[in-house]
Amino acid sequence: MEYAPDRYEDWLARHGGSLVLLARQWVNCHGDAEDVVQDAFIRFWQNRDRVRREVAYLYQCVRTTAMNFYRSTSRRARHEGAAAKKEAMFGEVGGAAEDVETREMLERSLERLPGEQREVVVMHVWGELTFKEIGEALEIPQRTAQSRYRYGVDALQAVMEGGEVVR
Repeated sequence: MEYAPDRYEDWLARHGGSLVLLARQWVNCHGDAEDVVQDAFIRFWQNRDRVRREVAYLYQCVRTTAMNFYRSTSRRARHEGAAAKKEAMFGEVGGAAEDVETREMLERSLERLPGEQREVVVMHVWGELTFKEIGEALEIPQRTAQSRYRYGVDALQAVMEGGEVVR
């Protein structure tokens, strides 16, 4: 079946896995990430005709919704005095790391990156967004997105080789 940009099912099939991975940068479990993506997708779908770059806007919606979810749950956790357990970051994301050991090492390595670099790496590698789209989604210049990606990949490589990330 061919991709049809006017069918929400096709949008979800094409971008769903990377959107969940992006949401996982702020939420504690895969289920919450799916909820964030669903909420963000509804917002995206209702407004997509009003934006110039639909894909960048979709990722921006997920990022904003995930950050708001994070802030909300963080406040609630502080008020309740409870700390949530963190689950594995990737679950089943598009075959990014099929081997459990590799997936766990990648997860630990990604967690050690600064957030600005981590989100650009996720958007570019798993979301397949261009640096221009990433810049629009994060409201930063394209060159800043490129720099964050370059620094993130270098840091990720250093961490996976046993080094430390300098923040």
